[in-house]
Amino acid sequence: MTRRTTIAGALGALVLSVSGALLGAAPAQADDGQVSATSPDGLAYGSAYLDFRSATRVNINDLYVNDRCPGDGVAAKINLYIGRGGTIQDMIWIKVGERVDSGGCGSDPVRTSTYYQSGYEDVDAFAIKVCGSGGCSAYDWRMNPHA
Repeated sequence: MTRRTTIAGALGALVLSVSGALLGAAPAQADDGQVSATSPDGLAYGSAYLDFRSATRVNINDLYVNDRCPGDGVAAKINLYIGRGGTIQDMIWIKVGERVDSGGCGSDPVRTSTYYQSGYEDVDAFAIKVCGSGGCSAYDWRMNPHA
């Protein structure tokens, strides 16, 4: 009887331990890669490939924003943010740039590349938000593996 209780107690502790690990927040992507977002109404889309070069520099390659031509006179905009705070739960997002597709229905999407370099503080994360006539998307972000 004592042996069964000990085994059951050990299994119960193992299940609690595994359950706790599974219920925790998923870790952020801590590497280079694609971010993309669409405005809530689907009429503005943007994306970029983030290449973290150091704790203070990120290259923003293949930056793309497109107004999907709603004919409402509102340009599509991609906002660029750095994150400071260490963990995503404590992150403070600071806008550091934007690109706008203001050419109207007949224009090509905006395609460019740029970079962000901090002079003194680490860039813990980088994010984009896409805005159009229907408001702004949520952040799509990646953590800096060098920070």
